[in-house]
Amino acid sequence: MIKSIDLMNLRAGARIDLEKASAKKEIIPEKAPGADIAQSFKSLLENKVNDLVAVTQESDKLDRDFEAGKTEDVHQVMVAAAKSQLAIDTALQVRNLAIRAFTSLTQLR
Repeated sequence: MIKSIDLMNLRAGARIDLEKASAKKEIIPEKAPGADIAQSFKSLLENKVNDLVAVTQESDKLDRDFEAGKTEDVHQVMVAAAKSQLAIDTALQVRNLAIRAFTSLTQLR
């Protein structure tokens, strides 16, 4: 009998504590911390991938034009090819660093 009364008092106390906590209602930010940083990183990554695609497409277009005889400026074709290769190499290095960082973070857990 005493145990059941203690249990009922404990439940009632817990209910009161819960009601007090919900009455206070802590201010919860609408966005999670770091959401702005994640969004800006996402947009930065999207922009750089789009730039990479544009550079490689321009290089491909100049290659096709040169092969078809539409342009005779070999210098322009070679510069575009070098820019394209540099952009691809840079993207691969960034990808490798991101994978390495992710692997390091997962090993910390």
